[in-house]
Amino acid sequence: MQVTGRRRHVGMVRRALSALRRPMVRSAATVAALAVGSISLVGLGSPAHAATTCGSPVAKRLVAHMDLGYSFNVSQVQYCPIWKSNTPVYNNPYNSRQLVGNLVYAGSGNWFVCRSSSLTDPYSAHGYTTRDWAITMADNGRWGWVPAVYFGGSENYWAGLRQCTTYEYP
Repeated sequence: MQVTGRRRHVGMVRRALSALRRPMVRSAATVAALAVGSISLVGLGSPAHAATTCGSPVAKRLVAHMDLGYSFNVSQVQYCPIWKSNTPVYNNPYNSRQLVGNLVYAGSGNWFVCRSSSLTDPYSAHGYTTRDWAITMADNGRWGWVPAVYFGGSENYWAGLRQCTTYEYP
């Protein structure tokens, strides 16, 4: 008699636990779907759909030591959205460029000093080609240039990012 009662109790506990698990699984699936949907809305998955507006200038006192042997003072930066994690940062925007580091995270948490649209050597990646570049510091602390193909938008890569002056680019 005790065995039968115990089996009945174990069966009731299993059914109760199973009933509790079902809503949690549905909730987890709903949270995952919302998270994926949010990423789609933000547009971090492709350059054509990513946000394109750079933020207002923020004071930041730095000295940019570029790999090409020149330095300049930085007094302000702007946070701009990029669509790809591990975005490459190069020592210069010309054909002889070398990777100096990366911007690890996509989104609007990366800052840039300025942009230059007058460079002649094209850069191609992910089906996009550009001659436009922006100066930043890679996450490893080295200064360099990011190609515009990593900024969001199909026509205006970096709305609001100021143009580099002559002392900021080689």
